[in-house]
Amino acid sequence: MTETTKNTTTPTAADSPPPAGGERLVGFGKHSDLTFQALAETQRGYVHWLFRQSWFQSKYPDLYEYMDAVGLRPEITASTILEGDVAPVDHNTFQARFTDDNELLHLVQSILGKEHNYNITNVTFEHLCNADIVVDVECRAKNAGWFSGTQYFTLLIELKPSVSNDYPEILRQMRTQHRSYNYFTTAPKTNPVIQQALVTRAYTGNVDIEAVRKMFGEIQIVEVTPNPEPTESTEVSVEETK
Repeated sequence: MTETTKNTTTPTAADSPPPAGGERLVGFGKHSDLTFQALAETQRGYVHWLFRQSWFQSKYPDLYEYMDAVGLRPEITASTILEGDVAPVDHNTFQARFTDDNELLHLVQSILGKEHNYNITNVTFEHLCNADIVVDVECRAKNAGWFSGTQYFTLLIELKPSVSNDYPEILRQMRTQHRSYNYFTTAPKTNPVIQQALVTRAYTGNVDIEAVRKMFGEIQIVEVTPNPEPTESTEVSVEETK
């Protein structure tokens, strides 16, 4: 009589059938022609990069869930941050950072320069032109070597926790913001200079950042660091916040 031995080995994730949806096309980026399954099997480094982008889950939830289901979602650890990754911050948290007067002042200084004194006269979040923040600023020179009197600026600010290869889409979006602002706003008597700025915590795209800056032209790209402090010699006051 021959004894049979049962195979009690527990199936691993690799032995399990792949989740549904693997035949779908990625549909964006440099691997747009690959299926979900092919991307998971051949481009794991790229998938790990996707998981580090703040927009991945909200913009491509089906792909996010598939990659999570096949076990490719990496854990963010201290070591990965030290290697250059930025811990994810959602858009609302990033925007709320600039409700603080000192943070907003530091942002104004980053856009217009730290060599002047600023009076922030009005702040609007989620403006009708689709800018995340619109800031009206009076700018006064610290020394006579610069301009005399007061200059006025209106800053149209777009906030992105991180920017990657989606920068062309962001640029097109910001071009329409400028036109929309002129449509929704009656020109004030001060005739302010309109300055647009894309503000981000990190740029991770494949194209060199200086080349991207040239494409954005007059639109500034400002990379901010955690918890900056404004220079002590710069004055600020916020007269009205909407």
